[in-house]
Amino acid sequence: MNDLQPLSQEIRELAQALRVQTMPDDQRDQWMVHEWGRAQRQAGLFRLQLPPHQPGARSFATLDEKNAFDEARELAFAMRHSVFATTTDVGQHEATRTRP
Repeated sequence: MNDLQPLSQEIRELAQALRVQTMPDDQRDQWMVHEWGRAQRQAGLFRLQLPPHQPGARSFATLDEKNAFDEARELAFAMRHSVFATTTDVGQHEATRTRP
C-alpha cells in the first residue's frame, strides 16, 4: 500500500499542473499570487524561529576543513528543523502538558 502513496501524490500534482495550464492568464496569475503568498508566509514563520545571527570571523587551514564545518552546521540546522524533530518536540511538550 505504501507503493501507492507516491503515485497518488504524483497524480495529484499532475492534475493540478494540468489544471493550472488550462487556466486563463488572469486566473493563473491569481493562483500564483495565492500559492507564492502562502509559501512566503510559511517561510517567514520559519525565519522567526531562527536564533539571531551572531557574526564572527572564522579561519580554516584548508577548503576541505571549511566545507566540513559548513556541512556539519547545515546538518545540525536541518535536524533541528526537520519534521521528525518538530513532531517529536511537540509530542514531548504535549505529553508534559497533559500529564495530571
